[in-house]
Amino acid sequence: MIAAAYIRVSTEDQIEFSPDSQLKRIQEYANQHDMQIPETYIFIDEGLSGRTATKRPAFQKMISLARQNQPFQKILVWKYSRFARSRQDSIFYKSMLRKECGIEVISITEPLSDDPTSILIEALLEAMDEYYSINLAQEVRRGMQERFSRGMAISIPPFGYLMGTETFIPHPIQAPWVQYMFEAYAKGDSLSSITQYLNQKNIRTKRGNPFQTRTVSYILMNPVYIGKLRKRTELSPANGYDRNYIYTPTETVSGTHPPIISDALWQQVQTRWFTSHPQSGIQKSTPCSDDYFLKNLVLCSNCGRKLVHIQHGTAFQCSGYNHGSCKISHYIKSEHLEQLIYDTITPQLPPVVILALQRPDITPTEKNRILKEVDGNYIYQKHSNQITISAIGRT
Repeated sequence: MIAAAYIRVSTEDQIEFSPDSQLKRIQEYANQHDMQIPETYIFIDEGLSGRTATKRPAFQKMISLARQNQPFQKILVWKYSRFARSRQDSIFYKSMLRKECGIEVISITEPLSDDPTSILIEALLEAMDEYYSINLAQEVRRGMQERFSRGMAISIPPFGYLMGTETFIPHPIQAPWVQYMFEAYAKGDSLSSITQYLNQKNIRTKRGNPFQTRTVSYILMNPVYIGKLRKRTELSPANGYDRNYIYTPTETVSGTHPPIISDALWQQVQTRWFTSHPQSGIQKSTPCSDDYFLKNLVLCSNCGRKLVHIQHGTAFQCSGYNHGSCKISHYIKSEHLEQLIYDTITPQLPPVVILALQRPDITPTEKNRILKEVDGNYIYQKHSNQITISAIGRT
């Protein structure tokens, strides 16, 4: 009989076998019960919680394979908690595997008989697993809140810091660049120029990526650099949801880590920031709404990225320039760009399409759909005093 092995080791569990140990026990069980586990049917998720099945790639791969052609008849796990810690996920996937694929999930350390009472035992095990997961999460949150209230680190160190024994310590290479960002912005440099300079010097973020303006903005607004810690739990109602916005700190405490910049420099940066951005906590460089004419249709001729709405929808600019990765802004007023597009493409469009684009009730989404159907993907080029719009893919 062919079987699959599913192994999961999470960061939330303090006492559990390693992947190698789990696999060894599962293989011993398989040998004792005349089962074979091919190497291609060993699925391992490491460092992932069992509370959400959709976020476990190896688990999803195993389920997908089982539904396609039923290549194995059993799925062996060290404990049922390795399969899922959510009763809803456990019931759903076990039932689906059993009814659609004829595959049983077997816990090698929690054997169940064919007796009807095994249904109750299995349900009890699932409930205990879910309770353990929820209770552990609450205990972890309590512990983190206690550490936070004492000014101790509860997260990975931000750019500019390393993790010491109990708290952050300045990074010998990154900390001076944090100082540079604050000093440059305080003296009047733009976010774009700061970002471009960092990238020219090949300075990378904590994740090894090039800097973007929103990354610099986040650093400039983070009080960790004056020796404080903040806990972010909700979005600012004034900002709404946008991936370029920072979260509003609901609680700030004095940290035990040394500051990188002075309080005076911090105050200079904050004063300039909120004078320039009185209505928001971070620069808004993404589209002002989810629905606007020419969205995703106009490209920067320098970097190939999209031109996006800025200034409350009154203008377009290269998104790469906004993020500091393009040196040409390609700034243009919305009404000017729209007119250029119409002037360029109207002579080439059928009358019925022109009439459709001019309908007073047509939505921006519908306009964009029509332009896409007629190869409406354009490069915006600005050469000193000359502005041109060129259509891609037209003959």
